[in-house]
Amino acid sequence: MAVDIGETMYYNISELVKFFHSFPHYDLQFDPIDPKFDPQSQPYLQSLILVAAVPVLWMLLWILIYLAYFCYLCVTCRKNRVEKSTKSPQPSRWFSFFFYVLVILMITVSFYSNEVIDHNAQSVKDHLHKIQLHTGKIQIQSAVILQSIDKLKDETAVSLKQEFTTSSVLDEQERPKLQGLADDMTESLSHANEIVTDSVQDALRKLTFDSSLSKIISDYEKYRHLATHAVSGFIILATILSMFSLACKKKGFILMCVALAVFNVILVWAGVGAYSALSVGTSDFCMDPTGYLVQQLPSSGMVPEEVKVLNYYLKCQPQGNYFYEPIVTLQEHLGHVQAYIDEIAEASGKLGSRVSTNLTMAQNDVRRLMTNVLKMSSFTECTYSHTHYMAAIHSICNTCVVGETTLLGSYFFSGLILIILVFLMLTAAQLINNKAD
Repeated sequence: MAVDIGETMYYNISELVKFFHSFPHYDLQFDPIDPKFDPQSQPYLQSLILVAAVPVLWMLLWILIYLAYFCYLCVTCRKNRVEKSTKSPQPSRWFSFFFYVLVILMITVSFYSNEVIDHNAQSVKDHLHKIQLHTGKIQIQSAVILQSIDKLKDETAVSLKQEFTTSSVLDEQERPKLQGLADDMTESLSHANEIVTDSVQDALRKLTFDSSLSKIISDYEKYRHLATHAVSGFIILATILSMFSLACKKKGFILMCVALAVFNVILVWAGVGAYSALSVGTSDFCMDPTGYLVQQLPSSGMVPEEVKVLNYYLKCQPQGNYFYEPIVTLQEHLGHVQAYIDEIAEASGKLGSRVSTNLTMAQNDVRRLMTNVLKMSSFTECTYSHTHYMAAIHSICNTCVVGETTLLGSYFFSGLILIILVFLMLTAAQLINNKAD
């Protein structure tokens, strides 16, 4: 099950993660490498390939042992046929039935674990999508603020200055004063525009890590989920078919059971290798997920300010709010604009109702701007995004790792049982053949 959001404000590295992270990491030249998660590093990927190769080599070893044992049975079959023909294959067949049932039970666990991993992968996507939507709210709010600032600067301030320049009722002292106030108003609005554009919008523009991660998880999970179900389904189907074949007491059917069991051994131990590498890789990531994200994003063209923004949302340290100073400065500039409008209103009383109406509309626009800035300020708080980020990390590093480990365990023990089954099947086939002779 996905981790409840209310339980995810803190992340502690589990012992399971530490266990898999402690696996030796060597490249293909068998040189030790840093176990730090880095999928862009060839030596690191080689270390995961070596982790996956160990179970595969173990499987190949047993294939060779099977061949040697089969040859041994063929060589000794004729020499000992009279003696062995008195032995019953029944014990081998009953033991085989018992082990087949165990295999089915073990593989059934893999189906459940596979669904747990898939469910939590979808949960991670949902949490990252919510972060993306929340970031979008900040971008939309900043766009609304920017539009209002541009309207005040390009329409209201310009029209006021033009009115002051052409008005015939202003004397030589009033005109320069009002023109200067209009210029000051324009300058403050220009500074406000720069703050929203440079300090807010640009800092948020490249923060699309949640979108890219969602795509990676979606593409990877779709194939992993289907492949695991296909492998587990085939193993159960082959096991059930082998049980029916075993009941026929015919040498040909028994040999078919052997062939299916050997193929199942290959599939299961390949799965053990794949999930060993996956568990190690996931655990390496979970040792420092925030550090990995922060280190990867600058290579995509992020500037230091944007890295500070990312750090703020991932770590949620109040003293690290990158937007605090820009928003305070923006509020100061808007306060200056409000003061300039009030001063213009006092000094331009004799200009008539048209100017008075424009000033009233400008005052209302500034008040709405102030409200929107406060709303944007509340959106920039890290709590919401950080909570969903931590929920995603818990889904990956707690529940998914447990699911991967359980699935790995079910394949591992199924593989051990299948190794025994092959020997039982070979022995049963020889005894049935001897008895038939």
